[in-house]
Amino acid sequence: MLAMVVLSSMSLKAQVHRDTVIVGSDFRYEGEWYQGDGILYSEKDGIIMGKFTNAEPDGDCICYRPSGECYVGEFSRGRATGQAAVFRENGAVMVGGFRKGRYHGIDTLYRPDGSVLIAAYDKGKLITKIAEYDVTPPEIKAKRPYHPRVELTTQQKKFLEVARIKWSEKRKRLMLDIVMPSFRGGDIEDFSLWVESQVRYPASARVHQLQGVVIAQFVVTAEGKVEDVAVIKGIEKTLDKEVVKAISKSPDWTPAEQDGEKKAVRLTVPVQFVL
Repeated sequence: MLAMVVLSSMSLKAQVHRDTVIVGSDFRYEGEWYQGDGILYSEKDGIIMGKFTNAEPDGDCICYRPSGECYVGEFSRGRATGQAAVFRENGAVMVGGFRKGRYHGIDTLYRPDGSVLIAAYDKGKLITKIAEYDVTPPEIKAKRPYHPRVELTTQQKKFLEVARIKWSEKRKRLMLDIVMPSFRGGDIEDFSLWVESQVRYPASARVHQLQGVVIAQFVVTAEGKVEDVAVIKGIEKTLDKEVVKAISKSPDWTPAEQDGEKKAVRLTVPVQFVL
């Protein structure tokens, strides 16, 4: 039986060809086939460098996304799954577990303003806040990973630049050329995580096993203040009130801008309650 396993392994290795190039409608793969080291150029995902199987990232990789984010860590069958770190252009870093591209497990969010949130996530949703610090403690700061800063070729830089322009133009069309407001240097996703870390699960709601998603809207004024908080889809009064209370005590935002002028913007945020 052992000899058969060894022969099978040798047979698989013999099928790997180097310098394979596969071109699709919106991607280009260069590297070993059917598994090994490679580089994927994708208008949607950017540039992914690392281990591949059948032209899909499958192992340790570095992904430079058109949005400016850099994902460093494990992939499985083309999806970000395993332990990794995401570096954002604004200086924020998310470190921990991922599953199919979403936060999953224990993750640490290093915010641009120096604050830190450590929490447990399930498929992208915050389940339990473990700790939150306004100033990063030295022992946690020491665990913050460094951006790998891989030296890209001229061709790769040009590809990312074009992909980013397309991504930016698409985003501008969706946002009507408005520079959206910023929360602690991050976006609405960062605020959603902050809100979920602030809400308290009322005892009465736990007793009656109430859970689900509360969807709330609020306005970030031209001065960066949060006003006009309202629940547009609730679960139950006590849970709805917790969401309104948490959003209402939000720190100031950097307000939205349009043509150099500060603008008030109405935003929507979902908050999940899970027992």
